[in-house]
Amino acid sequence: MTNKLIQHLLETIGRRRMRSSLRRFANANDPSLMRVGSVFARTLANRVSAEEAAWVRQIEKLRGALCEDGEVLRITDFGAGDVNQGTVADGTTIYRTVSEICRTSAGRPLWCRLLFHLVREFRPEGILEMGTSLGISTAYCSAACNLNGNGKVVTLEGAGALVDKAARNMERLGLQNIVVAEGRFQDTLPGVLREHGPFQLAFVDGHHDGDATIAYLETLAPHLAPDAIVLFDDITWSAGMRKAWSIIRRQRRFKATVGLFEIGLCVLERNADAAPHPPGARSSL
Repeated sequence: MTNKLIQHLLETIGRRRMRSSLRRFANANDPSLMRVGSVFARTLANRVSAEEAAWVRQIEKLRGALCEDGEVLRITDFGAGDVNQGTVADGTTIYRTVSEICRTSAGRPLWCRLLFHLVREFRPEGILEMGTSLGISTAYCSAACNLNGNGKVVTLEGAGALVDKAARNMERLGLQNIVVAEGRFQDTLPGVLREHGPFQLAFVDGHHDGDATIAYLETLAPHLAPDAIVLFDDITWSAGMRKAWSIIRRQRRFKATVGLFEIGLCVLERNADAAPHPPGARSSL
């Protein structure tokens, strides 16, 4: 099965999950949940204004160029590595072409559009991204901030070669409202949270390990603004990630959660405190 076909199938499943939860969000009594429903509707319909469409074209043109880029990058991988080979959290040197990274690791168009519309709708002042990669999803968030006239993206990346490549990509697009922190998440996250928090939107990606994902959430939680939205990538990538999502989606600190197959979306309670919450009895969306 080709990578393009796999991506199509995954996006199809994601759209179905989003569509099935759309009515429940749109009819919620909570204003922030209703706004999430409107974001789902715009994402599914691919509704954009002329100025939004111009940014989408620029970023997708960049994606197309990166998918043909044969440059080889020397990457120190601090993520979970191959699901069949265990963790490489201590760092493993690998060599990958930009084309390969773009085709397999860059944010898919559907999820990038979702991020873009979330930023446009909620106008967050602070956005945290854990996992820059080539900067495609970073660019969507940054472009939305540009259109909003406020907000910045703070993005974390462990691989220096990807930091450099992403910086060149942002320069190519003319995006400047971005702060990049290079290093292992466990090393850079605490300082980033102290200096740049609170965050109204967070995207946890790049280290697909279930225990690490739970730990990142506990570190991040005290630095989230009321009604913050937190997204988790690759929630079905491994047994560990599936278990982590099962724990996260039942936590009482979130007033609503929805699993979109690849992506998990959570909306924080307005009065949620920083302490860990045991799984609650309420069902997730």
